[in-house]
Amino acid sequence: MEKDMGKLTFKARRLDDDIIKDGLCAVSALDNVPQNTGFGYVVGGIATQSYLPTACRRTTSDIDLAVLRPFSNSDFKLFAQPAVQFLGDNGYNTELRKGHSAYMIVYSKGEEAAALEFARRSENNLGRIKSRLEEELARSRVKVIEGRDASVRVTCPEDIAVPKLVRCVGALNRNNNYDQFIDPAKRVALSDEEVASQLKEIDALRDEAMINVGDAKLASMLRFVSDVYDIRVLSELTGFNESALHVSANRWDALRAHPAQVKKLMDYALPKMSLLSTS
Repeated sequence: MEKDMGKLTFKARRLDDDIIKDGLCAVSALDNVPQNTGFGYVVGGIATQSYLPTACRRTTSDIDLAVLRPFSNSDFKLFAQPAVQFLGDNGYNTELRKGHSAYMIVYSKGEEAAALEFARRSENNLGRIKSRLEEELARSRVKVIEGRDASVRVTCPEDIAVPKLVRCVGALNRNNNYDQFIDPAKRVALSDEEVASQLKEIDALRDEAMINVGDAKLASMLRFVSDVYDIRVLSELTGFNESALHVSANRWDALRAHPAQVKKLMDYALPKMSLLSTS
């Protein structure tokens, strides 16, 4: 949760913004260096946005990347150099930061700032999940950066949705009042008007969370309602391969351990689909 609150210091943006496109081009520059090729893929909010039309894109605070290697401080500085150079060549100031769970390249130009965030894991921690990350990388897709002569590898819709479901299950376990956000009786079709209304509500909650950066409850609520929105809109506008959804979901013990919470989420977000295979 501390990580989520830290993100609120950056203005939330959409994939349409030039500063985000420039960040993705910096990611592409990383992958163009032979020793870095195949290092990872874009996940999180920007990955979600890449599958959606502009009007349905929910703002997000940074560009998240899953990484299939551990880093020491010196390793990351060397690894990040092509991205830092690209950003510098395009007029950005850069700063490398080490957080509790991620390394970051913060880049700014004038009053605008954004960040590339690389998941940071020890060799042991990475070893426990490396096979899952390798499978996600194999299922990922190469996407052209809109309006740019570059591309990045982006996680597939099923592998976006399932970690969000896992987070939502955890949030439901900690907060009984979150049931109000996933009441099937309040579920309405995602018309253009409803999408605009939900995005307006999420933006208002984000604004409140940014004013009260230290409020963990607000940050948690923002993450929950944002994740639920992303799951629904991806399902209804992009679509999920149900078999791929099962493969991804069955890698997470947290989903099997909490079937009641999973059912609540599925009844609201994915009412026509099953999640965990029974075999």
